[in-house]
Amino acid sequence: MKKRPAREISVFNLSMLDVIFSALGAVLILLIMLIEYNSRLETDLERTQQELERANNEIADMSRTIEEQTEKIEEIEEKIRQRNEELRQQKEENARTKEELKRNKELAEDLEEANKKLKKKIKKNRGRGAFMGQCRVPLNTRVTFVFFDHGGIDDDRVRISFNQSILFANLSLPGPPGKVAAQTITEDANYLYVKALSEGNDPPNTATVIIKPCINGAEESFKWELTTGQEAYLTIEGI
Repeated sequence: MKKRPAREISVFNLSMLDVIFSALGAVLILLIMLIEYNSRLETDLERTQQELERANNEIADMSRTIEEQTEKIEEIEEKIRQRNEELRQQKEENARTKEELKRNKELAEDLEEANKKLKKKIKKNRGRGAFMGQCRVPLNTRVTFVFFDHGGIDDDRVRISFNQSILFANLSLPGPPGKVAAQTITEDANYLYVKALSEGNDPPNTATVIIKPCINGAEESFKWELTTGQEAYLTIEGI
């Protein structure tokens, strides 16, 4: 009996190889996709890290800026506090100064009032002889004096002066309308002096002086009766 030749057993056939290669191709495609994905992921991660680092740097810069601004604000607040303290002290000083000025003003008013009283007293005491009266006229007013003997015309003689000026050195008093003289009132205290040089034929020396204006724009008359050598005066206050 003749033997049959032995068969070769093939584990892999063409179909199996197709499957295996297909699987390997799929795996390769997946690997390629995975590699590309990983590459993109690394790129995105690197970009994200860079952006995160930039953000951290910006935050750090902002933190430094905030710290600097905070320090400046604190300095400004300290300056404001110091300025407020200075203003408070200045206000207190101004209040004290105002109070002192008020007291000084009151003292000045009291002193002025005392000076006025003293001036009046001095004015009254500066006159020589008998006091005949007083006129009050505005400063720079032109005042007229009219002198005449109001008794009998008997050659009564007088010397008449105004402040330091002699108006008549030896005036024989006439009857009305009298002898006229005029002066401008430039000082606050003025004096008209009359000195009897003689009593004429009918003693004493008697006469009248009319001053216009004298008080409130009106004229006033003043009389004297003097013996030889006696003096009389009246004051004219410039206001």
